[in-house]
Amino acid sequence: LARVTDGVRGVWMDQSKQWFPTNGAILNVKEFGAIADNLNNPLSERYSTLAAAQLDYPHATSLSDEIDWAAIQGAINALDSNLGGIVQLPVGEYSTNRQLTVTSKHYVWIRGTGHGFHSASPRSATRIQQFAAAGSDPVVRVTGSRGFHISEVTLAMAGTANAGQHGLYLDRSGVAHGNTFMGERVTIDDTYNGIVIDGGAISSSIHDVRIRSSLQDGLVGIGGSFIGGVVDGVYVVSAARDGVSMTASESRLSSIISEASGRDAFAGTFTLCNLGPLYLGDGFARHGLSWSNSTFNVASG
Repeated sequence: LARVTDGVRGVWMDQSKQWFPTNGAILNVKEFGAIADNLNNPLSERYSTLAAAQLDYPHATSLSDEIDWAAIQGAINALDSNLGGIVQLPVGEYSTNRQLTVTSKHYVWIRGTGHGFHSASPRSATRIQQFAAAGSDPVVRVTGSRGFHISEVTLAMAGTANAGQHGLYLDRSGVAHGNTFMGERVTIDDTYNGIVIDGGAISSSIHDVRIRSSLQDGLVGIGGSFIGGVVDGVYVVSAARDGVSMTASESRLSSIISEASGRDAFAGTFTLCNLGPLYLGDGFARHGLSWSNSTFNVASG
């Protein structure tokens, strides 16, 4: 059985390897065994063999996998059999050793309990930090999902990020029609790129996102266009390359603050977009605003 704390009530469903509550498809990662103490806690602390660990976490591949990673990924996987829902992360600092992967075609919402823009401790927020020193995985990868939402959480890399170790990687691969994602009240620290949108996105929104100390770009779109969406309230500081770099059409890009960029503060191709107000602060090495083949309206500010 999953580890259940005192006072938990509700109907529980047996999914062969894991038990989880069916109370409105809100899955609390603590009920899947998460610890969230900002320490390395490998599965070997609880299990003597990989086979024993896989009875609770069939997705585990090594006893060196972090318990927090196994618990969060287990909750994400359980939602697929429940036609989607919410993965709830209570206050704490969750340690992972590889990416959290969302592949469900159903709606998945990773919901924390607050995000912070500083490293003061103790924190009264939710933080997921990857400790894969030699890896190339993002903290969270979303592939082929038609509906994904993340909020009230900080995503970070421990130490210097390697190529590929992004905060949030959104991949449209395998989606025949459109995909929608929403990111709100998210902080991303010390990653390669902060947010990568690969293959474009349709009718999506990014609100109140803070990205700091990226080794490449803060927010970057590759391989497709951001169509009919909204980017609002994004603050990028200390990106080694571009603060924001994307192709967008029929979208609203506003209240974007980008400063201390190694190349351009805000760059891309914009078709029938509304831009602004934008604040392109001090410290960019090349251009404040750079565009090509674009038609857009610029708001005051």
